[in-house]
Amino acid sequence: RFRFGENLRHAHRNILACRSPYFRALLTNNFLERTQIEPIELTDISEETFVEILHFIYIGRFSSTISCDVAIQSMFYANKINMLSAKNAAIEAICRHLSVHNQEILSIYTLIKPFADTFDLLLDYIYDLCTEHFSEISRQKQFIDLEKDAIIDLIGQIAQRKELHEEKKRTAEQTHQIEPGDDSSDDGS
Repeated sequence: RFRFGENLRHAHRNILACRSPYFRALLTNNFLERTQIEPIELTDISEETFVEILHFIYIGRFSSTISCDVAIQSMFYANKINMLSAKNAAIEAICRHLSVHNQEILSIYTLIKPFADTFDLLLDYIYDLCTEHFSEISRQKQFIDLEKDAIIDLIGQIAQRKELHEEKKRTAEQTHQIEPGDDSSDDGS
């Protein structure tokens, strides 16, 4: 049992221990919580986020109605307790949200950027979205209010992606000009 203020959430000790090294240590090793009869009070996670983490532990995915805010909290918590699959699933939920809600790209960029090494896949996706929607994003007040280094980072990443895209396009065009088995380049001798 887990306590969140006055609310209790129940979960199976064996399932938690099987699916998460963090909960395994918390519930089966020599932690105080192992022998407690009272519910474990978790103070580093909201109840709503804990419910989503439990949903993931039991079912292997987050609920289809997970909000972007809870997905972000779940991503941070899953990273903290070393649940890579939950972290990646939370990142996927955030990416789905951002693909529809472009106006939130910059706020999530600002939140994630300090953790670039930890959430590099999400940051890479954000850079791709910024590249795709730059004309829209660059007109947002939030873009104008970004710190100078963040603007330089975004514009640099966008330029790199556009350059890479153009290079791939040129390579593809050159590949299509010379078809395999095309003998027209032979001099006929």
